Amino acid sequence: MRGWAGAVTALVLALDAGAVQVVSNIVYNASAGAAGLGNLYLPEARTADTPVVLAIHGGGWSGGDRHSWAGVAEFFCRDLGFAVFNIEYRLTGSGPWPLCGNDCLAAAIYLFGDDFKKRSGLDGRKIWVCGGSAGGHLALWTGLSLPPERVAGIVSISGIGDLVPDARANPGRYAGLFGHAPTEAELAAASPLARVTAKAPPIFCSHAGVDPVVPPAASRHLVEACRAAGAPAVFYTYEQRDKGHSIWVPGSNPHRLYPDIEAAIAEFVKTFKKQTEREAK
Repeated sequence: MRGWAGAVTALVLALDAGAVQVVSNIVYNASAGAAGLGNLYLPEARTADTPVVLAIHGGGWSGGDRHSWAGVAEFFCRDLGFAVFNIEYRLTGSGPWPLCGNDCLAAAIYLFGDDFKKRSGLDGRKIWVCGGSAGGHLALWTGLSLPPERVAGIVSISGIGDLVPDARANPGRYAGLFGHAPTEAELAAASPLARVTAKAPPIFCSHAGVDPVVPPAASRHLVEACRAAGAPAVFYTYEQRDKGHSIWVPGSNPHRLYPDIEAAIAEFVKTFKKQTEREAK
């Protein structure tokens, strides 16, 4: 059964003296079981026009969960004033590509629907999408697969806009994603890069200049393609800070992005949020 009813219990939590409410375990895809759930973060000061962002965790498509992305969801909600739908999706243990991509698209379509609007009081007719690492790939894929007039912007943090350079560096993760060793044609077809057009929504990509987990070229190629097509794209780069993506403040719980990355995202959102508001008038 789709919605917030049935056996799924909605748990409402308060963070920072009521600044953020979290409604847990919203069903966006009942057929996916526990992987078809998400947590909705609601800012204290909200209206029907409060912007909505779909948040997608990373983990190489084979691991991770929405709780690992909670710090990013809180940042968007508390600091930027967004409502955030932070989702699970089916990992590669449940099936190969495009299963996880289809789940993320289903979550976006749920946000567009009447059930979400009636139950949340929010108008999700135009959404933002955010993800990191493999979740950055899924955010880019989702945002570029939807009608461009329904997407206000996409934020990819250490994401994979072009699968080809990452697959060359890390072939094992793609055998897991596809269920076999993929051809370059399969990689290209599953790359957000292939979906870039002049009508693409504004895109923000951030990446460390040296990243041992995902090559920076996986982001850079997508930004270059957007700019060549005439679509707005921002590429924020920074020095390597650790042996991973260099995105998390050490010791933060839940994981919090480094302040410079948050500031760059905030500036991107500020710029294109104003544009969306002007278009809505």
